[in-house]
Amino acid sequence: MALVNVQERWSGINGDLERMNILGAAKWTGAKAFTVLFDAAATPRDAFLAAGVPVLGAVYSGTFSAPCRRKRAIALGPMLFDVTCEYAGQSSPLVAPAEIAWQESSASELVDYDEAGDALENSVGEPYQLPRDVADGVYVCTRNEATQPNAVRLAYWNAVNSDVVLGIWAAETARMLPITSVMRDDGSVFYYSVTYRVQFRAGGWREKVPNKGRKYRAAPGGPLLPVKDLLKVDTALLRANGTLLNGTGTTGAETTVWRTPLLYPSVAFGPLGIF
Repeated sequence: MALVNVQERWSGINGDLERMNILGAAKWTGAKAFTVLFDAAATPRDAFLAAGVPVLGAVYSGTFSAPCRRKRAIALGPMLFDVTCEYAGQSSPLVAPAEIAWQESSASELVDYDEAGDALENSVGEPYQLPRDVADGVYVCTRNEATQPNAVRLAYWNAVNSDVVLGIWAAETARMLPITSVMRDDGSVFYYSVTYRVQFRAGGWREKVPNKGRKYRAAPGGPLLPVKDLLKVDTALLRANGTLLNGTGTTGAETTVWRTPLLYPSVAFGPLGIF
């Protein structure tokens, strides 16, 4: 069996163009048809693999870059076949709007201060903790990117914002959760669907702990002395200068001094372009 002739048919040419999203991304399809003749009985596979029939992946033309994705062969006789090559393509997956969603995150955490910011202590000045439910909003942005965001992961994971976010969230109120990604294939290129999750907390992400220590100063600038030697307890509340709060290391007329360390790096979120 040998191939005699491959002839393209004008009657089989067609095309279609479709708008895909608000950013103007488009999807296009098309087809070409061929008559394939052999000198002896052949199979549909022989027909769509015949020299002169476009191979899978070949583009429609120089100006219409949709690749050939499917070929079909229909027998018109034992030696004669009608072969259709179907083409399909679309704008870059990067020309797609990000998907934006709001979710929530709830957790229970132990606190040692009340709504007024005062330390929780019993009637003899011993501190204690209580569980408190915390519910935060989580902003989720999923968008297509050309490469893995490895450098962004390193710079932003578990970082808080140093700038104002969404016009109302002050610095240190937004924390970047782990950035995830999935490699995808649209038939022409590989790209990455990247998800950014930002947890917002109105009170900010600084810790709030009472200024308490195992050592104290008898006078401002004086040497450090063990709390246990004086008060027979391990720790005591301190003033900002390191002396004992209220002179006793417990609550009283003087308000508790709080330390508010930030345990996360602070980075500007604006350059990410996800809001």
